[in-house]
Amino acid sequence: MAAAAAAAAAAVGGPQPPQAEMPASGLALDKAATAAHLKAALSRPDNRAGAEELQALLERVLSAERPLAAAADGEEAAAAGGGGGPGAAEEEALEWCKCLLAGGGGYDEFCAAVRAYDPAALCGLVWTANFVAYRCRTCGISPCMSLCAECFHQGDHTGHDFNMFRSQAGGACDCGDSNVMRESG
Repeated sequence: MAAAAAAAAAAVGGPQPPQAEMPASGLALDKAATAAHLKAALSRPDNRAGAEELQALLERVLSAERPLAAAADGEEAAAAGGGGGPGAAEEEALEWCKCLLAGGGGYDEFCAAVRAYDPAALCGLVWTANFVAYRCRTCGISPCMSLCAECFHQGDHTGHDFNMFRSQAGGACDCGDSNVMRESG
């Protein structure tokens, strides 16, 4: 377990042990290579070592102490006139999670592969306030019908009566819902 923790610390830019202490599994500093290694290790019948390595990596990447440091950096950046977006630690953690989900491959390709297995006709994307969405009065049966940008752009709304709006309180994409949209939409 200590070797896995050391490898995970090295993988996220933490203090690196001397080369002789690197684990036999050889976790690389590269996110994609590390994710591919963990995918292979977890696919083995005896995957206990892979599970321990993943646990150590997740503990390091998702450490509760990392966001606090990023928040302090964000306050300093805001005081200096910088933006108030996610800190570097949050961005790094998100990139690690995406890479781990994709098993070392591309995240967009992973999402496309997952969508290929989804037989649902409904989009169902849920959004919060200030999300930009569309309403097509030509396709809609209900005046409350809304479409996310991806669904709207995938449809042919040429010559339709539509508008783009910023959601005030949130909503959900109605693409494919025959209760609020014409099937031709």
